[in-house]
Amino acid sequence: MRSYCNLRLGSIAVLVGLIGILLGACSGPQLAYRNADWLLTRYADGYLDLESAQRERWQPILQAALERHRGNELPLISAFLGRVAHAVEAGLSPSGLVCLRAELGPLLQRNARLLAEASAPLLASLDARQTDYLETRLDEANAEYRENYLAPEPVQRREDRVGRVIERIERWTGRLDADQERLVKARVATWPDLAAPWYTYRFERQRGLLQLLRADADAVAIERFLSDWWVDMQPPSSDLELARDRVLSAIIRLLVDLDGTLTGKQRERAVQRLQELAEDLQRLTPYPTRNPVRQLAGAECASVDALADTVAHHLHAKRVERGR
Repeated sequence: MRSYCNLRLGSIAVLVGLIGILLGACSGPQLAYRNADWLLTRYADGYLDLESAQRERWQPILQAALERHRGNELPLISAFLGRVAHAVEAGLSPSGLVCLRAELGPLLQRNARLLAEASAPLLASLDARQTDYLETRLDEANAEYRENYLAPEPVQRREDRVGRVIERIERWTGRLDADQERLVKARVATWPDLAAPWYTYRFERQRGLLQLLRADADAVAIERFLSDWWVDMQPPSSDLELARDRVLSAIIRLLVDLDGTLTGKQRERAVQRLQELAEDLQRLTPYPTRNPVRQLAGAECASVDALADTVAHHLHAKRVERGR
């Protein structure tokens, strides 16, 4: 299951992946987040056809997960976006992007782990009819994936992929000029096409989940399965892992070279959009005026675990202050 704005696994493709993960189709992140309980329940209902009693039992679990996300994860996401904005403003470098990629992985894993914990009890409550309903919805989603990513003609698949990459970049920079588009097209054309093997992996994991549900697995077993799938995200073969790493390295080279072609207006627009999103998310945290880890925006590298410890410390101090 993914969240209302695809804030989950998707493609971990450094900044291009970040674009898809953090923005997706969302508009008005504050409005969406403040209605997250309703949006997520509606999304889950669309896949699971829930009974009213199931929705009621899940609400306290969902509310607790959202509260943890607001207190522990949003400050990290906001700070990370601030670091990306600083990197874009200063000019992207290979070492800086490698660092951001290293930070993004654990950040996504923390969010995926929280999603797995919240989803498992709901999935464990499904009956046979609802499991069949989920299978039908997954089949529909898979058909959409095949239509979008597995066009039968290799040339069409490559053109579609180039179009997606350009569209994601232009969400931040605005319209690319002809030379910039040619650069993107030339680079993306050399990337391995991983859509088919990732589809196979995704399909196999879906079948594994359905098998668990039909065996009446408990929430603990389901959470373990979801964590292996969503959090660890290990490729099913060493060849696919090597191909994925090749793509990530190629993305870093593309972004560095594209950065060198940005106009002042394009760079300013990207920085502004990143900063605005970071500030929007910041206002949703327990620290609406001051992010406890934002001061590290200019650091070359930062440990997500260390940043999380800083957030936890400030949350504890805030609770103590409220208790006085």
